[in-house]
Amino acid sequence: MNKKLLLIVSILLVLSMTLAGCGSKTVEPAAPAETTVPAETTAPAETTAPAETTAPAEPEEPATIEIVDQAGRTVTIPSHPTKIMGYNAMGQGFLYALAPLMI
Repeated sequence: MNKKLLLIVSILLVLSMTLAGCGSKTVEPAAPAETTVPAETTAPAETTAPAETTAPAEPEEPATIEIVDQAGRTVTIPSHPTKIMGYNAMGQGFLYALAPLMI
């Protein structure tokens, strides 16, 4: 009798935890942004040549990137690694599917 009761209570506990974890959180909608209508202006009718535009200089990528994990540890790695490694078999499987040439 006690084993059946313990089994039923355990199943109900696991089921309730599963359902509670899958529940949706209520999110309040963001306030609508205020829109403004620009005032009408009249500009003189002048014909001017378009000004020359130069492309903005692209910022250079850093050689290294600092990554902070959830434990607060900081690691510096190259910005474009050439080799990667999975920690376990599942990670290796994902890496093989996503980037097999980098393993």
